[in-house]
Amino acid sequence: MSDKGDVVFLGLVGTNSTNGREVIPRFMPDSERLLEYDLARMIQTLRTAENEKPKIGVLSTVGMQTFAMDPSTGRPVPKNKWRFFLEPLKDFRVEELAATMTEVPPDVSVVVLVHPKGLGDETLYALDQFVMRGGKLVIFVDPLAATDDSIQARDQMQLMMADRSSNLDKLLNAWGVEVVKEKVVLDKQLAPPRQFPQEGRVVELSQLQYLMVRGEALSKDDPVTREMDMPINMFFAGAIRRKAEAKAPMLEIEPIIQSTTESMLIDRAEVQFAQSPTQLIERFAPAGERLTLGARLRGKVSSAFAEGPPKPVDGPAPDASKHLAQSKDEVSIVLIADVDMANDGAWVQEANLGQQRYIIPFAGNGELLRRAVASLQGSAELMSIRPRGQFRRPFDRVQEIRKSAEQAFLERVRDAESKVRQAEERLTQALQSKQPRADGTIDLTPDLDEKIKAFQQEQADAKRALRAVLRERDKDIAALERKIKAINIAAVPAVVSLTAIGLGLYRSGRRSAAKKAA
Repeated sequence: MSDKGDVVFLGLVGTNSTNGREVIPRFMPDSERLLEYDLARMIQTLRTAENEKPKIGVLSTVGMQTFAMDPSTGRPVPKNKWRFFLEPLKDFRVEELAATMTEVPPDVSVVVLVHPKGLGDETLYALDQFVMRGGKLVIFVDPLAATDDSIQARDQMQLMMADRSSNLDKLLNAWGVEVVKEKVVLDKQLAPPRQFPQEGRVVELSQLQYLMVRGEALSKDDPVTREMDMPINMFFAGAIRRKAEAKAPMLEIEPIIQSTTESMLIDRAEVQFAQSPTQLIERFAPAGERLTLGARLRGKVSSAFAEGPPKPVDGPAPDASKHLAQSKDEVSIVLIADVDMANDGAWVQEANLGQQRYIIPFAGNGELLRRAVASLQGSAELMSIRPRGQFRRPFDRVQEIRKSAEQAFLERVRDAESKVRQAEERLTQALQSKQPRADGTIDLTPDLDEKIKAFQQEQADAKRALRAVLRERDKDIAALERKIKAINIAAVPAVVSLTAIGLGLYRSGRRSAAKKAA
């Protein structure tokens, strides 16, 4: 900002010797942690000719395949709320693949599948043979894709009851892998707290079906998740596991995204039609094991089409002589059991500045896809382009206090509701035992008056007990805040002061020793 109050924004234009041009219109403060990545990506793009960029294929049944041209950047952007592919669009050539394709183009090295619903055998066979030839896959499937915008429904009821799942079972099951059908993962440790009205005040409860995956839940050994500083937001995610009674050869399952031991699988219908988070919290019973939400699959396998190419409904039979029964090289696939994570609402927010629109990521979902494609493509340079680490850490202790209070709160709610219900039953029985007058009223006898007062007292005690749980939680959090403030205000300056005094005494001692020596 100038002395006169004028605001000045800095940007960058990069060019190369072949008239290539890349533009960063403005350096946004909110995107500061991505600055090194943006600069490195610009250099990578300018030094690589357009026709030399690797080509990836994209097959999706949700809205991200419909693109429009952004006049401000001259780049294609999805019309719908699916900007998941903006990152790879900058570094790769992208070719859209139809859900009815019968062959993967020969110059495509990686195919990204997002919510592959209802693919026919001919398309599945094309993908199978692509893998047998050495092609790589990034797969996003989901037992419950809440943001699925491909559903055509006549009314709200039909929309609500529509199947929102997707799978690639014909291929994955043949290779010894499955995504558990009709089951959704709940995780108490990864679930972010949300505010809800309860008993006349706002309380924080965990939404167990929403997962903010970070830390130990991300593999430190895989290039897709290693040094991932931003969380991965997942919604209604499924679980990946070994297919029961699978026969060799099978793909090895290497987890890259996992739940904590405080997790469980639950029927998707219970999650889809839950009226409040308390319903899921009451049903929550951790299994004590970590569930795999994302995995890298490796190994040599046989074709899922052991009998050769499927016969088409119309047209001549395909040439069976080109059929590959075994994979030529080791198969490499990245499988993620969630589709909702690709939707805008899961990982980006928009910022408008003048005539420019910016997309600022608050989660690493887009970075995860870019890394997955780059790792399968084998591009060491692209994998080395990483966002700068963020210097924030979650308040784990505060979250523990809140989750503990949440459980105590629900137990008190159940206990209070039981006592109020019992008091109400006693009052109802007392009222029914009284003979009403002709006008429908009854006499308020001393024993009936006593039962009414007892019922009112039970209600008051129940509300008081619930407020006590919340006060206790707030007291623990406040105590922790006071301790942190005390450390910041007193302890840190004290350490700095003692260090300064010690350094001063040390220097004074050295000067005195030098004078004596002289």
